Amino acid sequence: MGGRASRTGADHAAAAGPAHAVSPEPAAGAALSRDTLQRAMTRDASVVRDADGLARLTATLATATPRAVLNRTDFEDVALTVTARAVAAAALARTESRGCHHRADYPDPDPAQARGTLVRLEDGAVRVEAPVPA
Repeated sequence: MGGRASRTGADHAAAAGPAHAVSPEPAAGAALSRDTLQRAMTRDASVVRDADGLARLTATLATATPRAVLNRTDFEDVALTVTARAVAAAALARTESRGCHHRADYPDPDPAQARGTLVRLEDGAVRVEAPVPA
């Protein structure tokens, strides 16, 4: 069976002619430098956070510049920046303290917010969706 499959494949390749491979469009995404991102997340999205810091973080994240994804570091920086945007959006939407994440401007838990938060990335924009039932 292997011999027949290889002959058929070779015949097909010969009939199809030479391949004309084209490089795909290079991937790109907005990214902050790792150092800038780490400092901003530590300052504004740590265990104790508030609306002012989260707004500052969102503004910092908005300064991310397009970067071609040419290697692992580029890929990681783009992915970390997208993740930071999702964390900031979800944290701003949750106006309560829950678990180990404490909102200094909302120190108490709110039973109405005892649910998951769905965050989507659509066309480059981070959107916080309706609450997800627990």
